[in-house]
Amino acid sequence: MPTVAALPIDEPGRVLLVRQAALGTSSTIGGAVDEDEAPADAGRREPDRSAPRA
Repeated sequence: MPTVAALPIDEPGRVLLVRQAALGTSSTIGGAVDEDEAPADAGRREPDRSAPRA
């Protein structure tokens, strides 16, 4: 199964990472590429799924 990783950077240059609470680490945002989906589209989708909601 193909996967993607994303490294979103905001205007001030901050990088959005996902906190792995169980491991005490941070990692890039990523996930599986859906069937019939382009990897670039999955890369744009994953940050929306993983980002915390304010």
